[in-house]
Amino acid sequence: MKKTFILALSLLLISCLLCGCFPQIMFIPDKESIGESKKFEKVGLTITLTDKFKEEQSQRGFDAYYTSSFCGVVVLKEEFTLKEGMAEESLEEY
Repeated sequence: MKKTFILALSLLLISCLLCGCFPQIMFIPDKESIGESKKFEKVGLTITLTDKFKEEQSQRGFDAYYTSSFCGVVVLKEEFTLKEGMAEESLEEY
C-alpha cells in the first residue's frame, strides 16, 4: 500500500513538472502575438503598450485600466502629499 502511494505521488509530481511548468517557462511569444506598439493617454499619463491591449472601464475606481489576453495594467493617480512620510524630493533624490 505504501509503495503504491509513493509511486502515485511521484507520478503526479512528475506530470505536474512536465505539463504544468515547462510550457509556461518555455513560452516565447512571437511578434504576431505581442502586436504593434500603441500609445495610450489618460489622466496625464502616457504609456506605450501593444495594440493587443484595450482600454476598459475600471470596476474598482482606477483612473485607467488596460487589458490584454496576457496581462492587465491599472493606473491610480495620487498626489504625493497623500503619501504618508513622503517629502518633496528632487529627481536625483527620488
